[in-house]
Amino acid sequence: MSEQFLLVLRVTREDMFTEGPTEAEAAALKGHIAYLTSLAERGVVLLFGRTQTQDPNTLGLVILTADNLVDARLLAHADPVVVAGVMSVTVVPYRIAGGALAPQTVH
Repeated sequence: MSEQFLLVLRVTREDMFTEGPTEAEAAALKGHIAYLTSLAERGVVLLFGRTQTQDPNTLGLVILTADNLVDARLLAHADPVVVAGVMSVTVVPYRIAGGALAPQTVH
């Protein structure tokens, strides 16, 4: 049975916000969106997005499903921005407990 995991992504070069991304960073970012979109289309990624700030507290969030923590980490570390070192990622077990994405229960 699949479990849920929260991925927290942070940029490794804060100047990317003020100076803009380098060509390599821009390519990794484009690949990042394509990668997450592909996983979302397959039902692996439940949501992804980022805070709308451009400071040291800026972060991206992904909630995905995987069979276990090892598989979740493999998916996270295959993200082009992580591979390229543009972002670091932390992966933690997670469970959506409420809201529109919460599993529906029958009473």
